[in-house]
Amino acid sequence: MRIHTACCLCLIIAATLAPPASRAQYNTDARNISQKDVLEALQFMGLDIFKFGVDTARGCDLFVVMDEFGEKGAPLGSDTLLRCESSFERRIYDSVRTEVPVDSLRFLTKLDTRTYAWVSLDVSTPGVASWKEVSIRPPYNRKHYWVRFAHSSSQIGKKQPLLFLGSEWDDVVAGVKTTRFCSRLEMNPDLSDPTVKFMPHFYVISYVLQPRQAQ
Repeated sequence: MRIHTACCLCLIIAATLAPPASRAQYNTDARNISQKDVLEALQFMGLDIFKFGVDTARGCDLFVVMDEFGEKGAPLGSDTLLRCESSFERRIYDSVRTEVPVDSLRFLTKLDTRTYAWVSLDVSTPGVASWKEVSIRPPYNRKHYWVRFAHSSSQIGKKQPLLFLGSEWDDVVAGVKTTRFCSRLEMNPDLSDPTVKFMPHFYVISYVLQPRQAQ
């Protein structure tokens, strides 16, 4: 697993380059560190990795969009995270190129876990990448959680939801004020999950294919 190997190597390299007096703080024995351990360590720092297979069509442009919603699903705005053609050229040999369809999207995300004021997103296909920092405006500066959407087939001109980023909400349990967040393991594309109505703030990240306009 590339993530596992890369993270373990980073730990070992950091320990090797550190001054002798500080090396004791690094764990250089990665033999018992699992992929699950690495992913949970990333999440502890507010980092997540998501990857999706996508259906594309020739002659289209692919857009990745992030829609923002407030209480009761009131729309607050929309932003484009990535725009590219639905296929790209890949070099096989020095003089031979072939056109390859975009078949996947990857998201590297970083949530501000102190003030909950922003989320950074690195969005990429096999051929292109884009980075954006999205501000989480007051009064919505509170903990948010990622949930994947259940897979649905692509249709040209229709948004296909991929990721849901929802806020915790206030509740009272046994007479004690607390905060809560719960959902299914995969969100329904129509947002029919009964907990959505309790969330004061959430985002939906989707991709959509649009016919390419003639130049």
